[in-house]
Amino acid sequence: MKYVIPFLIILALTSCKSKEEQLKESILPVLTNAIIQDSLVHKIDSIKILKIDTLTDSLYAERRLLNKSKLFDYYLSRSKMYQTQAELDGRSAKLSQQQSTLYYEYLNSSTLGSMSADDAKSKIASLKENLDKSTVYIDSAKKVNAEMQRIENDLKIRKNKPKGFRGFLVTFNLLGTDKKNMEIKKDTMLLYLSPALRVLPINKI
Repeated sequence: MKYVIPFLIILALTSCKSKEEQLKESILPVLTNAIIQDSLVHKIDSIKILKIDTLTDSLYAERRLLNKSKLFDYYLSRSKMYQTQAELDGRSAKLSQQQSTLYYEYLNSSTLGSMSADDAKSKIASLKENLDKSTVYIDSAKKVNAEMQRIENDLKIRKNKPKGFRGFLVTFNLLGTDKKNMEIKKDTMLLYLSPALRVLPINKI
């Protein structure tokens, strides 16, 4: 009888450990496939799963909000970049138009005048193109901002509600190489999985 209780304790500990190990073993091929699909590395040398956390509805929403915030900042910065380029094109077009007038009216040079006029047209076309690109990114930023508002409202609603089980949040380290066989090391990366161990495309929702 004295051997039965220690045996049961060891059996219980082994059972708990095996469940965690079984979950890691089940997640590893899903994780490997996700890394390949996203082209994070050309060749995988090693994957180390650091921890597996429970992904609640609230945590999932918070992570989505964080990703949307980064996407919003990206769209905004791209819009400003094209806006700045459009302003430079406008100044350059104005200068070319002034030069064209100078060549035609004061220097009586139709060749130089025509070249400056063509340059002005080119800059005006570039200005319009950059303004269009800026508008596209602004529109995208507005859409993301609206999505962020919906997520924030959802978080407020869920604040005093029980935390639902959304899946798993896997934290891992990755070591691999690129196509030139250069080492790539990515630390503390995250993968979001459903209860059925399907990848949750958190950036696309």
